[in-house]
Amino acid sequence: EFEVHYEQGNFKEDGIVIQGIPRKTRRKVMTFGNHRNHTYTYSGIKHVPDLWSDNLIKIRDKVQSVCKNNINHATVNWYNSGEEGMGFHSDSEKELERKATIAIISLFSDREIEFIRKGDKQKVVLKRINLERGSILLMEKDTQELLEHSVVKKEDVKEPRVSIVFRTIIPEVSEGEKKKREVLGEDESKERKAWEEVKILKDNLNKLQDKHEEALKLIE
Repeated sequence: EFEVHYEQGNFKEDGIVIQGIPRKTRRKVMTFGNHRNHTYTYSGIKHVPDLWSDNLIKIRDKVQSVCKNNINHATVNWYNSGEEGMGFHSDSEKELERKATIAIISLFSDREIEFIRKGDKQKVVLKRINLERGSILLMEKDTQELLEHSVVKKEDVKEPRVSIVFRTIIPEVSEGEKKKREVLGEDESKERKAWEEVKILKDNLNKLQDKHEEALKLIE
């Protein structure tokens, strides 16, 4: 089982912006990263990370060996009891590297996580997984693009729960760098489209060649 040393006083109240008004939640958080510019904004609140603690570095390295991607950020969530949960959402913020594996380590009390199709207003649960104490859950590839997930409330659970969510963050950059990346992204997109058109053209030419050879055989 993974272990983590913590001081509850180091956790900060998490927040959410509703109709432009910042509100606090009962859940508390700490964030860590390779650099201070590995910021992560969710629910309208920007979180600037502290640098990794020695204990978290050990956990991160073990998780990274499983994920196979470059983890540079972690959010540590403190749930006071089973009365606190998290509604359906997907981790699809612009700071996150697309399709990079997200890993969740669960500590202390067990909780359940549910998955639904993204945008499903009926919230039909496709999968429910028990997040046991000391377990690790990997959300890979297209999970965030296709599904939403939720941490289910369990009012009979009186013990706290801690989750450590490891992610790959794209470092915060200046406006000039953002524009540069946008231009490069557009150029890359155009180049990709051009190669796709070339491939389609080659396929069509190959089909024409096959038909031509068939026609010659008929003439002979």
